[in-house]
Amino acid sequence: MGWTLDLVGLDENDFIRNCDATFKAAVKFVDWDHNADGTATGYYHPFSFPSYLQGYAPAYPFHRRSKSGGGGRSFAHSMLGSCAVLDANKSPRRPDANNLEGLFPYAYHVNAGLFAGYLRDYCTGNRPPPCGRR
Repeated sequence: MGWTLDLVGLDENDFIRNCDATFKAAVKFVDWDHNADGTATGYYHPFSFPSYLQGYAPAYPFHRRSKSGGGGRSFAHSMLGSCAVLDANKSPRRPDANNLEGLFPYAYHVNAGLFAGYLRDYCTGNRPPPCGRR
């Protein structure tokens, strides 16, 4: 979606305001499973992936640790800083950031009807050009 906004030349802040858009940076599964003691567990499925660590896929050391009795944090929490941001209910994009510049990859939840009208108005010239374009 960000690529489309950039290609068309739409301002992200204007899009967010006019289309009731919110950020989406991962899917959070709550009470997805249970520990041996019965407590509920959950996890994030993020939109970004950790890089390889010394030639190994990042899941390898995590899997070895969990199989050896080490537990603790989820894979996503162990490998991605984005989970801490999401746990704190913070945005993946700073308010003063440039157009489409996030701390990590994100998408949007958007009101499709408002977005259709927004695009219609832009394409038919019924709204000022975004980003100062003429």
